[in-house]
Amino acid sequence: AIGWGLETYNGNIYWDDKIVIIDKPTNTITWEWSALKDGGITPGANDKEDYIHFNSVDYKDGEILASSRDRSTLYLIDKNSKKIISTFTAGGRLSGQHDASFLDNGDILVFNNHDGTN
Repeated sequence: AIGWGLETYNGNIYWDDKIVIIDKPTNTITWEWSALKDGGITPGANDKEDYIHFNSVDYKDGEILASSRDRSTLYLIDKNSKKIISTFTAGGRLSGQHDASFLDNGDILVFNNHDGTN
């Protein structure tokens, strides 16, 4: 699941996007990842409060795929190490995307809104 919490960074307050794995029978969080603390995804000087805006997350074979709308980036995270192992921006052509998911053949499917970029 995707969540968020307010965090202070360089004297400013930002929404820190989080990814959690929830055990449904017990309704407890069994794993948590913070974009700011674990992923090192930090806001720039001109970024707004919601500087990442994850809008989808998928999980397959120990890897987590997260889509950041505001960064126009897909992040591939290793669950065990909590490290970002790959990012994908489509050479600047990925923009405002949603619903990134793993396909059975190993590819990734994503809806690219292409918010007014070329």
